[in-house]
Amino acid sequence: MQIAHSLDHGKLVPDDIIFGLLSKRLEDGYSRGQTGFILDGFPRTRIQAEILDHIAHVDLVLNFKFRRGLNEKESRNSKFNAYQEYILMTSSRTTKQLEDDHDQSHAKECNLLEDYYRKQKKLLNFEVAK
Repeated sequence: MQIAHSLDHGKLVPDDIIFGLLSKRLEDGYSRGQTGFILDGFPRTRIQAEILDHIAHVDLVLNFKFRRGLNEKESRNSKFNAYQEYILMTSSRTTKQLEDDHDQSHAKECNLLEDYYRKQKKLLNFEVAK
């Protein structure tokens, strides 16, 4: 119910709920003999990454970046070097609203998160057109 409430109001699910679910899922997987996992779009912040390091061992972080606001031809010919991290989010709010509300703070959080994993030599960047 807490997850549905957050999503219905266009908010992210609170960290304590996410980490509770993640811990349970990892424990269940390890008890069934699973030796690894893949997370998509998580962690979103450096604090989440630090907490995740206490729950599980992270080997590698794949960072998909795309050029924002340019079509494919413009992307090839432009000197525009600002990239936006790709994070898949679902919400009752529109993508445009999410972009408007979170662009600046999201960019800062992405930089902190990238720096965190870069210093650990776990970050692998991929630049994609779309």
